[in-house]
Amino acid sequence: MIGFAGLWDIWTNPEGERIESCTIITTAANELIKPLHDRMPLIIAQDDYGVWLTGNVDGASEVLGMSSSSELEAYPVSTRVNKPENDDPSCILRVA
Repeated sequence: MIGFAGLWDIWTNPEGERIESCTIITTAANELIKPLHDRMPLIIAQDDYGVWLTGNVDGASEVLGMSSSSELEAYPVSTRVNKPENDDPSCILRVA
């Protein structure tokens, strides 16, 4: 199992409205992803979730950049993935 590094926060704007926001942190693509895009989510291995979630900058720096191609697989899928309303298991089926 893998997870994506991200940030989440709640803040209050000047009008007093509470706003929740989040982002996924990206990094340069590894060798597997480079043919598809120049960026990719920063992947954190399951064993390193605790290091990331503690906010320990020293510990987190050891985790950053651990986006190994060896744990990922890339294969063609249907163009159904291009529409958010297509949110079902068929989106990850391999196509010829």
